[in-house]
Amino acid sequence: MEKFDQEGSWWLRDLTVLSLSGADALLFLNGQLTCAVGELDGSQAFTSAYCNAQGRILANGLLWSTPDHGVYWAVCSDLTEQIAQRLRLYALRQEVTIQRLDTRSVMGHRGKDCVPTALHQSAPWSCVTLGGGDWIVAPMSTPEVPAAWHITDAPDATSPDASAWNATRLAAGWPNIGATASGQFLPAALDMDLNGTIAFHKGCYPGQEVIARMHYRGATKRRLAYGTGTPSCSQELPSPLTDLYRWQAHDDRPVGRIIEAVSLQGQTHIAAEILLSEGPESRYALGSPDGPDAVLRSIHPAAAPV
Repeated sequence: MEKFDQEGSWWLRDLTVLSLSGADALLFLNGQLTCAVGELDGSQAFTSAYCNAQGRILANGLLWSTPDHGVYWAVCSDLTEQIAQRLRLYALRQEVTIQRLDTRSVMGHRGKDCVPTALHQSAPWSCVTLGGGDWIVAPMSTPEVPAAWHITDAPDATSPDASAWNATRLAAGWPNIGATASGQFLPAALDMDLNGTIAFHKGCYPGQEVIARMHYRGATKRRLAYGTGTPSCSQELPSPLTDLYRWQAHDDRPVGRIIEAVSLQGQTHIAAEILLSEGPESRYALGSPDGPDAVLRSIHPAAAPV
């Protein structure tokens, strides 16, 4: 993972919390998301994905529960209503209520002065309730530089832009699927079969047959990569689904696509899917064969061919 010096607290305005309550909430959601929702016990959060029947990701996000048996899912704000409506369509005749919680916001904290001491040695995805808010240890957290999400009803409106948090998140291999990318990527392209997002021991959910077949047959052709662009790339932030081409190869066939990009201090941080044959590190042109360049490397090099 790349090293970033920035520590602090950021209001993650691009995330919105969905609440699922009712006697059937856990059972219902377990049949919709890729993770083992039924194993939520209030002490651990999960990374999760919601897929369509073709196995492509509609949304992904942070899932947790609380002692009052509430289940919460933080997803990209530009998808919240769409995902909530889709879930309601499948919740007929089940005792589950799905609603958007505009009273709860998500903060990102990084550094020992910003994360509660009780969480400094905690494992990633540990979930605790402190001071009336839920805290979840982020996967890029270390004992030296702890990091955590804080779900609160009193976000710090004076906090700076969240680019530093998002760049750290991308470098660790955790891109978010927003409205532009919804329905476009297979879970393996985000390494979800390697990072715990998919529970292969659980029952059915939308897209499960496609996802399991790819996993067990070794049919994955694209994997997650992260990197940064050269100064010319920072002139205009590339959008999700921007095609990637081999640098100076004079080849008009794309070899990857951008999933999410963030600009931080004049540098562009990119998470993308790339062909396995391109790994573990390569130079790419963005948007066209003669576009600005970026160097990307596989997040999980072991998944790439030798």
